[in-house]
Amino acid sequence: ILRRYAFMVFMEDSPTNGAKGGTTAVEEEKVGGKGVQLPSPLWDAVRCSSGFAFLLVLAPITIYSWALAVPLTAISVPVLVLARPFSARRRPLRSLVLLAFLLGNIFLLAVAPEQRRTLLDGAPSRAAEWLYDSFDRSVVPAVPREARQYLPMPLVRWLRQGQLAAALDGDALVGLYEAARDFNCVGGMLFPVFCFVYFPMLVLLALVGVVLPAQRVEDDGMTMRQFRLLVLFLLVLVGGSVVGGVVWRSQSSSGLGDLQW
Repeated sequence: ILRRYAFMVFMEDSPTNGAKGGTTAVEEEKVGGKGVQLPSPLWDAVRCSSGFAFLLVLAPITIYSWALAVPLTAISVPVLVLARPFSARRRPLRSLVLLAFLLGNIFLLAVAPEQRRTLLDGAPSRAAEWLYDSFDRSVVPAVPREARQYLPMPLVRWLRQGQLAAALDGDALVGLYEAARDFNCVGGMLFPVFCFVYFPMLVLLALVGVVLPAQRVEDDGMTMRQFRLLVLFLLVLVGGSVVGGVVWRSQSSSGLGDLQW
């Protein structure tokens, strides 16, 4: 039904969507008589409107719970930006990453913990240990001593404790039940965020990637001008964050009144 509706609201060869030349009254009646006509494909319209809805939802979550908003933003924003109809021939890397993310969530929700342990056979823990060792041997020595205090060492130590691994290794449905209990008893935020933000994001990814037709998908790569603009934006963002952190630390109660680099 969704695919038929997608072809109904957007037709690439219709006169109202960029066909050259004049249109007769019969052609206009054929196109305009079907109701709403979108200037862009339905998958793109759904993705853009969902991005606006996610912005409205993430903004109050950021104010209410910073610890919950940071990982949620780090996951949802790249997914919404990269979301395209899956195509192994035209968009292999993007499609592989998004499909792996979607299947990984289905794997955590649908497969029992005992079956997951049997299938994975300790591969995630071995990969995590390799990443931790690589971080200690390669990343930390390469960073100047003055800048090591800015490395995410508390995050690495927390990951080494295995709390995240234990949560992923447990039963996801039981964890969701416990989150619903916490929401009912003490007003926990994890259950409503899962129901109204994270799960709709998975449904959106499935709709855009699998269900809706791939109409007018731009497969052009990033130009050099866009790449330079992206690098400049990242440098300005990092530099502004560092300067802002230095000014805040110097003027806050932990500073000494002068700029402390």
